[in-house]
Amino acid sequence: MERSWQRALPVVAALMLGLTACTSEEAEQDSAKTSTLRVMQFNIEYGGTVVDFDGVPAAIEAADADVVAVQEGYGAMPKLAKALGWRYYDARTQTVSQYPLITPGDPSYPEVLVAIEPGRTVAVINVHLPSAPYGPNRAAAGASAQELVDGEQGRLKAIEPALDAVERLAAEGTPVVLTGDFNAPSHLDWNESTNGVRDHVIAVEWPVSIAVEGAGLTDVYRTAYPDPVADEGLTWPASRPTVGAYNPGPAGKPADRIDQMYVSDDVVVASADVVGEANAEVTDIVATPWPSDHRGMVAELEVSPASAPPYVSPAQRLVELGAQVDVFVHADSPPTSVVLTAADGDRTVTEIAEGKAVVDTTDLASGAYELAAEGPDGSVVATNRLWVHAVGAEPTVAVGDARYGVGKSIDVRWQDAPGNKWDWLGVYKRGADPNVAWYKLWTYTDAAIEGTATIDDGVDGGPWPLPPGRYDVILLADDSYQELARASFVIKGPG
Repeated sequence: MERSWQRALPVVAALMLGLTACTSEEAEQDSAKTSTLRVMQFNIEYGGTVVDFDGVPAAIEAADADVVAVQEGYGAMPKLAKALGWRYYDARTQTVSQYPLITPGDPSYPEVLVAIEPGRTVAVINVHLPSAPYGPNRAAAGASAQELVDGEQGRLKAIEPALDAVERLAAEGTPVVLTGDFNAPSHLDWNESTNGVRDHVIAVEWPVSIAVEGAGLTDVYRTAYPDPVADEGLTWPASRPTVGAYNPGPAGKPADRIDQMYVSDDVVVASADVVGEANAEVTDIVATPWPSDHRGMVAELEVSPASAPPYVSPAQRLVELGAQVDVFVHADSPPTSVVLTAADGDRTVTEIAEGKAVVDTTDLASGAYELAAEGPDGSVVATNRLWVHAVGAEPTVAVGDARYGVGKSIDVRWQDAPGNKWDWLGVYKRGADPNVAWYKLWTYTDAAIEGTATIDDGVDGGPWPLPPGRYDVILLADDSYQELARASFVIKGPG
């Protein structure tokens, strides 16, 4: 059932309706009321389509989750929200929610805010760290503890933006839930007490989990189950139904608890459960058929939502022309209007009621709009952006020139991308099918709906410089090989 702000208010509020006044002490006590939030972490495996997509919402419903942080979403957030009957999703962070989601005005921030009440929020940060090198595999092959630690440098670098956000949010007083597929074990699971509990396990100071703890967060599962021998909490691989000739459970890599959740010290862990297949001893909540090679985890958390910094946030960053867009607004001094400003300076003003404005895009032109919440005196209290495109408009990608010399950087721009967490650009040989051919060079779009990138020796892949030849740059969806748009260019040799 979908949560509403009205349903999320503490029950005590109903008992206060008969009171004619409220003391400042009572108001302060009410602001400190806790709410129960069930957060689920779920790697759904290649967009949830390997087994049966219907199994993904079924697993979420079995877990009775309020908010789900997804990995391997592959652009499926709108589809998943619709299947669940939930109104709110954020493709940028691969999050679906029964509560409104507030996207920060700075798109580089990795968090999304869950508005349990208007203006009172909890931050969710969703990560998916690099899959290689996989430490348990290396341990099974005989790597030493130090070699395993040395192999984690890529994941340490990848989690830095999340830990920077944790520090910033802590300074603002915002409760934080950090969740994801870490692709690495925890140091709490590999110690002297567990040495040999699984064939590959030795005592290892796994640096990613240590860094997360160093940022002031605590491991949710180990809070609920402190003994790693009695409760291993293994999340990978799950024994889902065999597809083709592969069932990752019996045939997968060494098992471990690589899907993890952490919370700030102002969040109380009431419970934590592994969600998975029926025939696994570790499973607490069963869904059949199990749709993924990972098990999920759901935690019941007691949180005191913080008063958020000022914000203006559209329910979706990219909408079709004619859509009615919910825009959520908050500031200590309540703003009175939401203003959309087009590139040519035209302004569209919508009044705010009860922390929300409903913006009608019917008469707008396609393009990007500056979004601002303004006070009665015209002062701007918060800003964001909204993109409007024509009904049926497809993403586009273009290069700055048709021909480049060897070693010259290639400038790329795109528009109307879906803004998924892991949308990316790949350089391929001309006419290549990305589902079959291998890319030459690649880079992420940083979830930008429109933007620019430079292809040179600073991106991944190789070789660089590209040798003379004919190439395409392809915009692809959310770490998948689903082509969204392509543009062609030539690398010309000397003469």
